[in-house]
Amino acid sequence: MHEHGGVGPAPASRPDPGARSSMRAFHVVLLLPVVALLGTPFFPFVNSATPWFGLPSVVVWVCAWCVLTSLLLAWVLRREERAGLIGDDDPGEAEAAGGEGSDADPLDSQPDPARPAVDGAGDSAGPEGRA
Repeated sequence: MHEHGGVGPAPASRPDPGARSSMRAFHVVLLLPVVALLGTPFFPFVNSATPWFGLPSVVVWVCAWCVLTSLLLAWVLRREERAGLIGDDDPGEAEAAGGEGSDADPLDSQPDPARPAVDGAGDSAGPEGRA
């Protein structure tokens, strides 16, 4: 038996209505690429027979929105960092410094006793290979 008194899985917890949501007004900007790309078949200026820059207009439209989406995501990321919604630290820096985010095994830096040591001259033949 579970704490909720049932035999099956516990019911999903509902979010606290008083809890503050991390959704901000600037996140609405991310709906622009969604609407633009899903609406592509319905926009007459995109589905025209006139080429844009020598390419079909739909190709130029989709490529332009791919670039704009990347720029919008970078802008939203910067706004989230400024608003304190996410940390502005780089996980790559933590790994290089051996911080909390590092998955490196501290034993990897120690020599393996099963491996023969290599001397400075590059000769690893061992005592039997030396004259």
